[in-house]
Amino acid sequence: MVRKYGKSFRDAMSAFNEKFEFENYSACIPNSQLIKFIKANPQKQQFIVTNQNRLLLNKLLLELGIAQLIERTITRDDVLFIKPDPEGILKLIDPTVPLSQYIYVGDSDSDAIAAKAARIEFERVENQNKN
Repeated sequence: MVRKYGKSFRDAMSAFNEKFEFENYSACIPNSQLIKFIKANPQKQQFIVTNQNRLLLNKLLLELGIAQLIERTITRDDVLFIKPDPEGILKLIDPTVPLSQYIYVGDSDSDAIAAKAARIEFERVENQNKN
């Protein structure tokens, strides 16, 4: 739909999504394996690419106690196309760093597709906490 109707459509959908998430958010069900990975690797540069909006992501990172471990985040507010489009990942890639130095750790098919499109390695971490 964004490809067909453009940025104004994306902006309207993002505003709707943000309002919906905040009105309906009750608790985060974290991916415990992913959180463990983040906490176990504070020496590595860690970035987040998510289809969530920035306000909710910031709230979740604080709740999970990992906000200080994340160097940079790319949310739906920062891109025209959300995952599985690789736009968010490509915004984080430093052209002076070989792609072989990146690994995308995620728990969904859209993460895997985005990583492949960005030509970086992907590691799936299953979310044991999903219902």
